[in-house]
Amino acid sequence: MYTHKSMIVSHLTEEQHKQTCGYWFTVQAGGLPHVAFRTREGLYRWMRERRLVLAGLLEQGSWCRIIGEYQTASHLVDADRFPTFAGERSITMSNGHYVEAILEKGEDGIITVHTLNPNVPDRKTFDPADCRRLDY
Repeated sequence: MYTHKSMIVSHLTEEQHKQTCGYWFTVQAGGLPHVAFRTREGLYRWMRERRLVLAGLLEQGSWCRIIGEYQTASHLVDADRFPTFAGERSITMSNGHYVEAILEKGEDGIITVHTLNPNVPDRKTFDPADCRRLDY
């Protein structure tokens, strides 16, 4: 399991946006690139699922600290055993693929995002075009 914390989100300028694959928002965790979003709604969904909040206003060309942390866990189990994990279902990016994720709230209130390991041959993946359209 890995804990993601010390996160900041940047709302890109027009010039910065032109240098991406259509992203307007980028998140760094511990000073390293973490995830990016095309829309504010996609960013907010991601944060809501992980129980994260902004520390202030986020305007174009600015950045803001994210309050909270979350964990990720990659499981090397048969795909038919994965759905037995308790939690809300979602979609997340893993090793370049959109995959099924289970969001489990721990006793400490921290969300753990469970996915199947990329080495599981029959892990469920989703069509990238559909996921982009749904803003994942």
